[in-house]
Amino acid sequence: MKKLLPAVTNNEGYFIVSIPATTPKSSPTLTPQCFARLLGGREQLYAFERSMAASIVAVGRGSNGYDLASPLAYLSKCPLNIELDNKVGAEKASPRPPPPKNSAPSTGGLPRSGNEAPPY
Repeated sequence: MKKLLPAVTNNEGYFIVSIPATTPKSSPTLTPQCFARLLGGREQLYAFERSMAASIVAVGRGSNGYDLASPLAYLSKCPLNIELDNKVGAEKASPRPPPPKNSAPSTGGLPRSGNEAPPY
């Protein structure tokens, strides 16, 4: 059974969520199979799929605390040297070479042939 438990991080990036007990009390070594997933917020976030989800593991033997097996990571701005696909979960990285030092800035728009004027 999947159950979504939303959480909001504090200023330091920590969050607290009460995980319902799904294992019998007679076997305390079993932990529920839970995952944390980065979903976003009011602002656009950028992340690679591998850093958007992490399994939740017990902190210590006999402890009631849990922690993430790997950190969740995101960027608040799209890096200039990475091409992100619009598909969820796609991971494509393509480094873009810097522009030539002595080239004129690009005017953008559609390519033109000959001495044609722009179509506007």
